[in-house]
Amino acid sequence: VTVRVFLLYLPQPAKYQEVQVTVGLLARDIPPYLAVSIRVGQDLFQDGTNAYLGKITAKATVPAEVVLPAGDKLLLCRSPRNLDLRLTLRRSGRLRSGPARALLLGKLAIRVGDRIQAHSLYTSLVGEVESLRFR
Repeated sequence: VTVRVFLLYLPQPAKYQEVQVTVGLLARDIPPYLAVSIRVGQDLFQDGTNAYLGKITAKATVPAEVVLPAGDKLLLCRSPRNLDLRLTLRRSGRLRSGPARALLLGKLAIRVGDRIQAHSLYTSLVGEVESLRFR
């Protein structure tokens, strides 16, 4: 009888759906040499776990926005030398349904707002997940 009661309370197994994922990654206030070393077509991996984040399909740079103190105020200014780098990554992932919903890139659960330390073959950078799109 106790085995039957225990089996009634086992959670349902998670269901996964394969999806194509587009990840928007933003690296703020980086030096120009770092932005130049990242190119479209390179693969990006998470540091530590070495999880594959995706292939870089688009890259855009703009002058970095920095906040400077001016007396009792703060000024938002453009940096004369550093850049904000936006990357678009593509790869396949899995969408997990159920009570613990998540978008998985391999075993890495990823969400908008996550700070990710990543590397390519030539470069290491820290960025923030700015957008996630999947279909």
